[in-house]
Amino acid sequence: MMKRNLIYISFIFFLIVGIFVSITSHSSDKIFAEEPYTKKYNNDIFLSKLSKFLKIDKSELEDAIKKTKSEMIKEKSAKYVPSHKTHLKTEIEKALKNGEITPKQAKFKYMSINKNISDMKKNIHKLLNQGKITQEEAEDKIEFIEKKFSDK
Repeated sequence: MMKRNLIYISFIFFLIVGIFVSITSHSSDKIFAEEPYTKKYNNDIFLSKLSKFLKIDKSELEDAIKKTKSEMIKEKSAKYVPSHKTHLKTEIEKALKNGEITPKQAKFKYMSINKNISDMKKNIHKLLNQGKITQEEAEDKIEFIEKKFSDK
């Protein structure tokens, strides 16, 4: 009899806790949200408000932002004249010469460098195809990668 009462009391306790958790986890802001939270939605609102504040057309503002991004990419690529890939190859050759890595490990590291460069270019093309960047931005990014990781 005592065990049966303990089981009933435990069942009622967990039922009440479950109902409490269920009620408190559903807040009114989740139920009555009118607009979904998305980065694009928030970005559009921001650009609209900023264009009104600056008293310019939203499309002009978007063009100015794209041109600024492109210019910054070009400036950044100009700063990386010494090749990062050449530096990495020098480090691999030094480690190979000092016996820190085997020729097989060195070959694997060279292949990894080339694969990473290829993957970066593929990602840029993917962003271009998804419409997340423009053709000019894609070309600038690829140019930056080629300058940074050239063998020269």
